[in-house]
Amino acid sequence: MANGQRKILGPFFHLGSLLTDGQLYHYASGTTTLKNVYTDRAQTTAADQPLLSDANGIFTFFTSGLHKFVLKDVNDAEISSWDETGVQIPITGTWAPQLSFGNDSVAMVFTTTSGLYTQMGDIVFVRIAITLSAKGVSTGTARVSLPSLAHATAPAGGFTMTVATGLASLTSVVTGDPTGGSGVMVLQDWGATGSAVLDESNFTDTTSFLITGWYQVA
Repeated sequence: MANGQRKILGPFFHLGSLLTDGQLYHYASGTTTLKNVYTDRAQTTAADQPLLSDANGIFTFFTSGLHKFVLKDVNDAEISSWDETGVQIPITGTWAPQLSFGNDSVAMVFTTTSGLYTQMGDIVFVRIAITLSAKGVSTGTARVSLPSLAHATAPAGGFTMTVATGLASLTSVVTGDPTGGSGVMVLQDWGATGSAVLDESNFTDTTSFLITGWYQVA
């Protein structure tokens, strides 16, 4: 069998929390017939059906061809499903993402604020780069704005801060939660005892970061 393509899906959130016990069922596109995914690039060892998420709400596997995926929680309740059948023409665009504390950014100065998005159906993939030269005087929950699209009421999805400098008092990877449905992501720090929302105290006048991920639109 030819080598498979490595796929990384997630992190996934559900009802405002990281989906650490998610189940991903994998079928042949357009059917409910099992189509294997694999734990190795050579596609010799089939992964479980369903595939279980890791502690960060991420599914990693190797595969080839088209699939239908069904995402469920630990109680087997369906959260979302999508089918790779057919060819979709992506919609791409840019926007200027804004960092805010408590929904405000008084005296905040941006050196870089760059956003790129690609929409495939009701799924939007984003890349956000922000660099500060002054974090300003606002206080409260740290949020980053998303593209001006028709956001779902409680969208599935998730974001990861893949590169960062000038942050403070963190215990683990920073993620973004879009489930509020208000066109922003809330930044969170995940540690051994759960999550904590970031605020102005986690940022400095020289903070710079890159965020990638996806979310669902209406």
